[in-house]
Amino acid sequence: MSLDVSVLTSSSPLPLGDMMRQLSRIDPRVRFDITILRDIDIREFGKQVSWSNAPATIEGAPGGGFLGPRATDVLRDQVNADSIAALLTDVCKSVYPGELVSAFGTYFPNLSSVKKEERDKAVAALTNTIKIALELKQAGCARQAVVETVCGSILDVCTCDPCRQAVAEVMGRQTPTGAETAVRVFSRDFKITLFVRSLLAAIDAVLEDDRWRDAEFAVGCELEPGDTYVLNDDLALETLDTFLRGDPIAGECLTPYQKGLAAAHVGINLDIAHMRIAGVGAPALERYLSRIVHAHISDHPGLHTQDQSVGNWTPLSRNVDVGYEPYIKLLERRAMEYASQSTRQGGANSTTAVKSSLPFSNAVAIELEGSARLQTVGRSVAAMRQIL
Repeated sequence: MSLDVSVLTSSSPLPLGDMMRQLSRIDPRVRFDITILRDIDIREFGKQVSWSNAPATIEGAPGGGFLGPRATDVLRDQVNADSIAALLTDVCKSVYPGELVSAFGTYFPNLSSVKKEERDKAVAALTNTIKIALELKQAGCARQAVVETVCGSILDVCTCDPCRQAVAEVMGRQTPTGAETAVRVFSRDFKITLFVRSLLAAIDAVLEDDRWRDAEFAVGCELEPGDTYVLNDDLALETLDTFLRGDPIAGECLTPYQKGLAAAHVGINLDIAHMRIAGVGAPALERYLSRIVHAHISDHPGLHTQDQSVGNWTPLSRNVDVGYEPYIKLLERRAMEYASQSTRQGGANSTTAVKSSLPFSNAVAIELEGSARLQTVGRSVAAMRQIL
């Protein structure tokens, strides 16, 4: 089954509508993953609405940057989220009258923070982002309400008394002054439990809203290669899946209700570049086939880089067992599986669809972080047409 080509809006510093229109002229079939939100989106949308409870740091925010604390502060407010949904709908409809959006990108690493206050902010931001996705799906701008999320870091700032004492001693003081902070390495299993509970809290909050009580949506967890990331390799992926299925991890276990939420709404965003760098081959992902809700792609020379067009380092050949091909085949199987389920259940948007069947975006999104030129993105779109 044919997959759609999508582009993350974080791949360009251009205003959202301009980027979409220019890429649509290059390839009318291209779709978009809307990054919620880039700094430029916050600034441009701020010309049309007044952000509620917005921090002063939004003023003078860099043009092409995105995400970080500014996005969290804006998105955790429901009034802001409602404004964003309306503005995004207007932009999308001005570019294309149909399903222009494949998925929604976020960056809320504090979902796994040890600080409850920071977790709560991230949960509120994720909750409202899911609602924005549902609004755009309802408006006919998005095929599915799929929201991508990173899982955070095993490193965290710690201000407990033993850590403060240790820092004070390193600095030559016998007693802490109260200003000491330390970076502590936490157990990956423990961080996975924090992350999952944050996801489920956001999902539950969405379902408590009468508008979305029976809505179909998914949060796709993204693996990031590197020792300090929470979800960073095949073992961490297995641990996450084990916990979602109800087995105890780090002394924690989900309730039957939470297991149901996870089965219906928590999936995997298969970032092909990240999987390859982390050494997670397509065969290792077979067991998670039904959990795949979306996918990313970029190229790399064997380490995490930015702005590497598809095909820069990796051959575009098909019918081989290296490079992109094994992952593309896996995604094509997932697309066929989901299409078959949707047919049996009365259509992809049918209200009779079983809640345990996760939605699938049917798209592979090009992610070129830090890209400043649309020509680079355009080359990747052309390369993806060759691959698919």
